[in-house]
Amino acid sequence: MIYGAIISLYQVSFKRLLAYGSMVHMGFILYSLSLYTAISITASVFYLLIYIILTVFVFCFMFFLFEESKEGIYILDDISRLYNVLNKNNLLSLYFAFIIISLAGLPFFIGFISK
Repeated sequence: MIYGAIISLYQVSFKRLLAYGSMVHMGFILYSLSLYTAISITASVFYLLIYIILTVFVFCFMFFLFEESKEGIYILDDISRLYNVLNKNNLLSLYFAFIIISLAGLPFFIGFISK
């Protein structure tokens, strides 16, 4: 979990960031399963369901990330280029912020409740 958290800080690719973040999330689930009580198993199943829903929303968001250039249309993968797309569409930026904040587990969002 610590390795995935540290390596994800230095990622520039959005897909790699999600991959290392999923390593951390699965570490939380395995940690709660290792306690092997009824409450811990219920909590890990709830956490897994919330994580699956948030991940599906992130991948749905990824379908809207494209940029036009002289060569044609291509899907964005670089985090630094997200500003161009999100600056043009306020609703998409709000959706993206809600999902990322939920995955981070900040208070008053669904990811915080599951953690």
